[in-house]
Amino acid sequence: MLSYIHIGKTAGTTFKNVVNNYSILKKEIVYHQHSFKPYNSKCEKQIIFCIRDPIARFISAFNHRKTKLERQRKTGFDATWSKREKKALDKYKNINELLSKLFSEDKIKRFSAEIDINNITHLGRYGSYWYWFRNEKKLEKFSSRISKVLVFENFEHDLQEFCFNQFNLEIEVPVLRKSKSFDKKDLTVKNNQNLASRLIREYKFINKLKELKLVPHHYLSEKINFALEAEIESKKFMF
Repeated sequence: MLSYIHIGKTAGTTFKNVVNNYSILKKEIVYHQHSFKPYNSKCEKQIIFCIRDPIARFISAFNHRKTKLERQRKTGFDATWSKREKKALDKYKNINELLSKLFSEDKIKRFSAEIDINNITHLGRYGSYWYWFRNEKKLEKFSSRISKVLVFENFEHDLQEFCFNQFNLEIEVPVLRKSKSFDKKDLTVKNNQNLASRLIREYKFINKLKELKLVPHHYLSEKINFALEAEIESKKFMF
């Protein structure tokens, strides 16, 4: 059997729906909620999970909760909402407003934005890939148990290929919804560079997966280099 680790905003719900459509997948794949940490489990199952460009994932996480908040104000809230998250999301009309405050020269504004981020689901507790794998040593030690890493940007092909190779099963995968509001082009140039620098650990996580040959060597190469350069640039202004 396999354990699926649901990393937020990486097509986990779509994956779950696909699994539920095929009896052999339902039998062979255990779907876990966000809070499940594989290294804390005594279970020795092989695992599968999906990754995504960290900047796109960050934007998607904010927009998803912002849109859901507005929708559920009309339909009724579920148990995932806290007063702190609602308050945090209400402060910002869009992602650029949040990032402008987060990267402000005003320390008080930056501190306030950090608190807001920590209160937003998928940006706070579940905001980092390292939540599920802790550090590079843990990830390296754990790598033998990673059966497959799906890539969000190539999700349909990756999942179809995996199911065929693993179970000799041909499957249909719904096309992922791609909202224009999730486009990185919506970011200002400054916010894009600053966010790349802030998310450098997320890009390093992906780089480590590449070193372990769990994802293609070319995956996000330009983005990783951009993030590394942005990190260097940001350090010039630190004192």
